Amino acid sequence: MRLIGRPELLTLTQGAACNLRDAVHALAAELEAATWQSDEDCRAAFPAARFLRGRLIVDFDGCHCAAIAISYGKDVAVVEFAGTASDLDSAIAVRPGKKT
Repeated sequence: MRLIGRPELLTLTQGAACNLRDAVHALAAELEAATWQSDEDCRAAFPAARFLRGRLIVDFDGCHCAAIAISYGKDVAVVEFAGTASDLDSAIAVRPGKKT
C-alpha cells in the first residue's frame, strides 16, 4: 500500500520513548506492506485498532495515536492525524458519507 503522510507519522518519534518510536516505525512498515481489501483485513492486522469516522485509529501507548484513511481500491493509506489521543477528535473533521 502506498503510504501518504509518513513524515507526519514520524513526527511522533521525535524525542519519544523507544517503545513509541518502535511502534510508529512498525506501523509505517505494516501499512506499506499491506494488501488489505476491506476493513476486516485491517482489523485482522490490528485487532486492538478501531474505526472512527471511516478512519483506522491506532493507539500506540495510551497517549498517542494515528488516524489513517484507507482507500482499498487505490491501495493508498493516508495519515490524517498523528499526535496525542486527546487531540484526535478535534483534528478529524466529520466527512459526509463516512462511517462513524
